[in-house]
Amino acid sequence: MSRPPFTAAVGRCLLNKRKRPYPGATRWVSSASASSGNRGSTRPSTSRSDDDGIVEGVFLFHRHGDRTPARRLVPDTYAEHENVFWTERIPKGASLYDSLSDLFPTDIHFSNNDGKFFDTRRAPYGFLTWKGMDQMRSVGRECALRYARLGHQAIGNKDNYCADGAAGRELLKHWDIQVFSTCYLRTVKSVQCFLHGLLGTDDQRSYEEFQGCDIKAQSLRDEIALEAARERPIDPNDLVGVYVRDRSIDTLNAFDRNPDLMKDLVSEVVNTDHFQKHDALAKPLALKLCDLLPGLLAPGQKLFGGPSGINWIHAADHFICRRSHGRPYSEFCAGTNDDRRIEEALASMRRPVIQHLAWRFRQWYKSAPLLAAIAAPPLREIEGQIRQAIDNGGERRAPMVIYSCHDVTILSILYGLGAEFLEDDDSNDWKCFWPSYASTLIIELVRMKEAKGDVDDTHILRIIVNGKPVRLVAMQKKLDKDLRLSDFSAIIDMLEEAGGGDDNGR
Repeated sequence: MSRPPFTAAVGRCLLNKRKRPYPGATRWVSSASASSGNRGSTRPSTSRSDDDGIVEGVFLFHRHGDRTPARRLVPDTYAEHENVFWTERIPKGASLYDSLSDLFPTDIHFSNNDGKFFDTRRAPYGFLTWKGMDQMRSVGRECALRYARLGHQAIGNKDNYCADGAAGRELLKHWDIQVFSTCYLRTVKSVQCFLHGLLGTDDQRSYEEFQGCDIKAQSLRDEIALEAARERPIDPNDLVGVYVRDRSIDTLNAFDRNPDLMKDLVSEVVNTDHFQKHDALAKPLALKLCDLLPGLLAPGQKLFGGPSGINWIHAADHFICRRSHGRPYSEFCAGTNDDRRIEEALASMRRPVIQHLAWRFRQWYKSAPLLAAIAAPPLREIEGQIRQAIDNGGERRAPMVIYSCHDVTILSILYGLGAEFLEDDDSNDWKCFWPSYASTLIIELVRMKEAKGDVDDTHILRIIVNGKPVRLVAMQKKLDKDLRLSDFSAIIDMLEEAGGGDDNGR
């Protein structure tokens, strides 16, 4: 795999020039949005741009799919039961990853753990499940359907590109697909499954039915490059690869890119009187959790500070993972599995745990330096990609850039953009929102007019979270509520200036 990755500083020239007529009609794939499920609620936008225009650029962040808990929290007495339960919900060995990598090769920069994943040493914990793989392929399929009808290549084309893999073939022909991931097996495998759904056929079998051995690399390679194969042999360089970039410049995970800086910025927030007082109020809840989930007290965990004294992401994992797999919260915990009182006690803790987790990260992301360090680099990178796409003038393949990342990444970008539903401290919206597995945040570049002119006259940007357009605080006073490129740039400028003026937020 020799295709070089895109970077904000340099960029790669997009290929395959082609002319495009401009339609007078509007398009919107409501079926894809409706089928995406509720992966976190947001208030919908009411702007006229929600279903207008032609998409000429797609910049998509997604959280990895369903995974096993990051750590074992149950008592040692039940450790083997817990291990067996989660082991049965993930692929065995690396055969399935190897098969997917034949289709979508992975290139990990050596600066990331010497080219090795960060999350493979605690199996079966922190691993993408069968369910998560199926989720990601479904999300990829939804995107194929959406952009087969809404994207620039659908202009004037009456054929049905949405059946039997044709949508994926058209995307491969007409979009320049770039893929970046953090250095975790679960994020890389998630985006490989997403690409399988985006570019493959509409096979309804689950990955567990595939069991790895039935994914034939060459057959699917032929399938997704069928049109090109009619004209010339398949070039391995045509394959869509997954890049884990140089750790020092990667925009996706500030905690991996600059751990010392992030530790300092988090400490500044945690050491404030407001944080200390409010976090201390959660100490009784933390103690109750530890009575039933003693793994929360195990050494070697990142606690991120505060008097509550536990890792709240790990605590939330217990509830989220068990609920996702339809299991009792009390299963393999202290007491007997059928102890109704323990189940009721844990059930009563679920919502307060997730709300306190959301509160802690809200404090982080209300810190201008910390938010700038996390959210400004990916947003600035996208701004550069958008400007390059507009400069291409429709003569080359449109950019479709996919970022496979984490819940906290998506949450930080929403705070960085100023999502309206996260604005009010007294609202329940932020308390109830946490990006769930397979969540997507999409920034679409949309052409509204064919006439040449200033980009703010011809294009808008559309922000979509899990199929629902999102309003931004910065657009509240605008009559048309449309997000122009100049607005987007101003948001990033203010984010960086508030954080200190550079990419590190200082």
